[in-house]
Parts: sequence; structure tokens; C-alpha cells
Amino acid sequence: MTELEKDRALTALMGEYAALKAEQLKRIATRDNIIYLTIGAIGLVVSVSIKEPLEPFALLVPPWICLLLGWLHIINDQKVVDIGIYLKQDMAPIAEQLVGKNGKALGWETFRSEQPRRKGWRPIQLVVKALAFFAPGAVSLSIFFVKYREWEGKGLALTIGAMLEAVLMVILLFWLDRYLSIRNLDGENERRNQPPGTE
Repeated sequence: MTELEKDRALTALMGEYAALKAEQLKRIATRDNIIYLTIGAIGLVVSVSIKEPLEPFALLVPPWICLLLGWLHIINDQKVVDIGIYLKQDMAPIAEQLVGKNGKALGWETFRSEQPRRKGWRPIQLVVKALAFFAPGAVSLSIFFVKYREWEGKGLALTIGAMLEAVLMVILLFWLDRYLSIRNLDGENERRNQPPGTE
């Protein structure tokens, strides 16, 4: 490959890199905003539903908010990680070939992922995500089932809905934990073990 061809290939590669980093930053912003949106939505529902008498259906709203926004958070976070894996494993080796044996291309992507503290943050990340996306729904469902006897006459649909939400909340918590485990594995394992619906 001539120097001119190398320059053209490197320019094209850097163009792709810029586009991917822009998408990654956009998804990071979306991912973070989902947490704020969840807190705001739960706060709104709680402020409306604390008025007496407490209606049972009001307690079934927070779990759906947690489920929908929690899953959107996982999907966006997975895409952020996918882009990082692609940059590190696919793009960096090609860039290094183009700049020569002594060149170091996309070093930040590799440096960031190799930091030992990365794995140490996993328990803290899980607690934060569980507080944001699991705890509000779990508390609402707990209150619903504690006060269930007072609402027995209000319909079977509410009970079935609450039980379905409880199952889905456990599944969400599983994927929050599973995904945090996945993102701390090597990139190849991360690709093989993505949560369903995040491809």
C-alpha cells in the first residue's frame, strides 16, 4: 500500500471514528437522561397518589415506569459499550497498521477499558441502578400486596397485573446485574452474551 493509499484509508477510518464517537456521546446523554426521567416520573406519580384514599391502580404505575425506562437504559448502555468494543478490537488494530509498527492508535479506548478500578465499580453501579429502576417499583408492589385485603373486591385484573409486574421487575433486576457482569468481561464475551433485544 502506498503512502497516499494509507493516508486515504486513515482519513476514512478517522471519519468513521468521529461518527461513532458522536453516536456514543449521544447515547451516553440519552442513557443518563433516562435516569433523571425515571426519578421525575416516579416523583410525579408519588406526589399525585399520596392523596387519600390511596387507589390501588396508582401503585401499579411506578413498576411500569421502572420496567420501560430501565430496559431503555440497558439498551442504550449496551450500545455505548458495543461502540467501545468495536473501536478497541476492530478499528484500533487497523489504525495501528496504517500508522506503522511504532504508532499507537486510539490508545484512550484501550487505556480506559484496562483500568483495574473498572471491575471494582460494579457493586456500586448495581446498587445505583437498582435504586433507580428496581426499588421504586418494588416498594409500590410491596404496598399493594400488604394492603391487598382492603382491595380484594376491586377486581382480579389488578391482582394479575401486580403479579405480572412483580415477575417482570425480578427479570429486570436480573438483567441489570447480568449486564454489569457482561460489560466487565472481555469484548468477545460481551458480544456473545448481550441481553435479548439489545442487538
